[in-house]
Amino acid sequence: MSEFEAPNVKQRPDRATARLGAVQALYEMDLSGKGITDVIAEFEAHWLGQTIEGDEYNPPS
Repeated sequence: MSEFEAPNVKQRPDRATARLGAVQALYEMDLSGKGITDVIAEFEAHWLGQTIEGDEYNPPS
């Protein structure tokens, strides 16, 4: 794995996973113009606790 490839979410420590989620949320807000409340609700409904393209998006512990 090169330094530019993201490791599988299962291998990430909690802080790295939280950072990834934060960056994804900020990106979504920037592109869509949605507010933080809407973006967090979308993440909770469609991402957290799901396996997407082989990566697990674990709920916060």
